[in-house]
Amino acid sequence: MTVELMKAIYTKLTTTNAFKTAVGSRIFAVQAPSETAFPVCIYNLEEVNTQRFFDGRVQQRGIIAIGIFDKSDSGADSIVDKEKLLFALLDEASVSVTDHDRGFIRGMTRGTPSIEGELLQLESTFEIVSTSST
Repeated sequence: MTVELMKAIYTKLTTTNAFKTAVGSRIFAVQAPSETAFPVCIYNLEEVNTQRFFDGRVQQRGIIAIGIFDKSDSGADSIVDKEKLLFALLDEASVSVTDHDRGFIRGMTRGTPSIEGELLQLESTFEIVSTSST
């Protein structure tokens, strides 16, 4: 079922929206190809907990880490602006998860920009919750 959560996140991030435009459609799961231009977004589903109920329903809760990376000369304001678009897109958002009757994403932590060498980065976390009807 983790695959379904990853697909739901990808679909939400890559459907036409302002965040996708801001990162030039460079959105990847786990790792970007080595020659990818900046800015880039990399997301990963870090933890998934599954709860099964007596009536057959299944609920999954996962933690999504989403990093935005850019060249440091683009400035901290630029990456913060991209994170604002990301947060607006995902916080309290409904998502469609295969084999589940409902799903949503909500913001957990909002990152602050940091610099490592010539790379500017910011990571925020979100929770994805989905429930199946049977």
